[in-house]
Amino acid sequence: MTRAKWNHQPPRLGARTGSSLIERFHAGPLFRQLLSTSTSRVETLILLNSVVFLHDGGPGVSFQLPCSKVPARGKEVSRRCDYLGW
Repeated sequence: MTRAKWNHQPPRLGARTGSSLIERFHAGPLFRQLLSTSTSRVETLILLNSVVFLHDGGPGVSFQLPCSKVPARGKEVSRRCDYLGW
């Protein structure tokens, strides 16, 4: 049996496409909920990195969340909150 060849390139989502999808689905409330309930430092950092990416690389997707509402703590978490002006 031979393997079928994949003749088409899979579609690629670039930063612009991905951020417009996020903006279209109004992900701000979802990010707020996830950040305010996550107690895992790693999970919080992944979420904050996503917010920073959308803030800097997207079409101005941003929202406010006081850093005091983020339960996970650490230098990296504080640094990202400071960067976002929270």
